[in-house]
Amino acid sequence: MTLIRQDNDLFQRPRAKNVVVSVSRAPESERINRALRLLTAVTRAARRATDIASLRVEICDIVIGVGGYCLAWIGGAENGPDRRVVPLARAGKHVAYLDRVVVTWDEAPTGQGPVGTAIRTGEAVVIRDIAADPRFAPWRAPALDHGFRSVAAFPLSLDGQVRGAMALYAASTDAFHPEECSLLADLADEVSFAVNALRAASSRQEAETALRRSEASLARAQRIANVGSWEWDLRSNKVVWSDQTFNLFGLDPADVEPSPELLLNFAHPEDR
Repeated sequence: MTLIRQDNDLFQRPRAKNVVVSVSRAPESERINRALRLLTAVTRAARRATDIASLRVEICDIVIGVGGYCLAWIGGAENGPDRRVVPLARAGKHVAYLDRVVVTWDEAPTGQGPVGTAIRTGEAVVIRDIAADPRFAPWRAPALDHGFRSVAAFPLSLDGQVRGAMALYAASTDAFHPEECSLLADLADEVSFAVNALRAASSRQEAETALRRSEASLARAQRIANVGSWEWDLRSNKVVWSDQTFNLFGLDPADVEPSPELLLNFAHPEDR
């Protein structure tokens, strides 16, 4: 269970599948339905994503377009001495707010807000009233100028460690209720999963590209030096020749199967 911090209280969030909406709570029902639509749209975007940067931008756009929030941004935690949180993607009419503030994830006052705390603790953090909550003091003036009244931040993981956060800003106080936050936390988990999957795919592609580059360099070097190479797996008794080895022996790879016996036939008698 993921913990969500509102003011100074912690509560456990249920998984989205356990959320029950009561018809007698119309405003809350509307919030949850909105969060469900948002989660669905983000999940679809994650499934068709091909690169991390574009996915982050699309996620922020969806949060604004579907969720109706004032500002959405995804920040990455830097490991430098000042522990800055750097915006990686942003969306909304009030993105200029991010140019006016400094956010960190250390123990300094600039690290005690929702984003820094979410990164540092791995817990979702909700500020119900920006004008009154002392934790938001470093950013209160510009936030109020832009019409923000409440904010929620959700940790984002990379390779099993919290390395960033997603922050949502609303125009009303107490805009983030527990059941809605449960779904938004699921949304953040979906973003983390998608980013990790894309990163793993990119790493595999980079490794495959590096291997192909290495093989191409070896083949070029063998052609220049007029030498070949071969490998003999003693356990399977399988022999693998480089293309240049076939060329040196005047053989077509399609016509012969390399073997220890064939290799010895081409060896000088004194080398056998």
